[in-house]
Amino acid sequence: IYIYLKVKRQKKEVEQQKARAERLNSLNQKIFAVIAHDFKSPMITLNTLIDLMDKENVSGDDLKTYSSDVRNQIIQSGQILDNLLNWAKTELNLSYNTNLYSNPFLIVNEITKELNYMAARKNIRIVNQVPESILLKVPPDILKIILRNLLSNAIKFSFSNNEVVVGLNDKVTLFVKDFGAGMNEKTINHLFNGTVQSKLGTFNETGFGLGLYITHELINKFNGSIWIEKNNPTGTIFKFVFPTHAQN
Repeated sequence: IYIYLKVKRQKKEVEQQKARAERLNSLNQKIFAVIAHDFKSPMITLNTLIDLMDKENVSGDDLKTYSSDVRNQIIQSGQILDNLLNWAKTELNLSYNTNLYSNPFLIVNEITKELNYMAARKNIRIVNQVPESILLKVPPDILKIILRNLLSNAIKFSFSNNEVVVGLNDKVTLFVKDFGAGMNEKTINHLFNGTVQSKLGTFNETGFGLGLYITHELINKFNGSIWIEKNNPTGTIFKFVFPTHAQN
């Protein structure tokens, strides 16, 4: 019996390691696709703008349009880079400073400014309902990545002329609520394991589906939990909580 149980346990460990290796291989392929596509696009747009300026063949309106595109793509590239670096840090089991506190109200305001261009294209308003005095025991840069990913995702799948709401339930649970396309149960059940193929947003926005996976990994790193609820009549609510209660 002892030998049987030992062999069974070893077999299970091998299967888990194999599944992890397959998942990491799939994620690595996605990462290379992100680097090849998303980090190349801003350079192409910027190069086009410089060529037009060198030829003095760009009007004021065209210059404004290209500048806005470059700014938006650079912001998105910065977001992707943050995600990749923190994903690598998580996979390498590097340590974080767990004694830092964050003010989610201020972080949401900061992210709102960063995502203003993305939201304005669809006339979406980000509503910050987080109390100003709340503090969470999580490093500010980590909370910023988590909230930026959730807000970007909410904007991506929201319908035009709508709102995305960020708030706090029971003084401990942060939520990001949108009134967009929503998702089915199958997608919800596999959303955080890195295997879901990214879909086009309601404005044909592209993406590679890494943001929510990395968000899940970072929250787990701090022993937190994240889950999804359907919003009525349409949309999705992402909720997450850390084991240390928020402080006033």
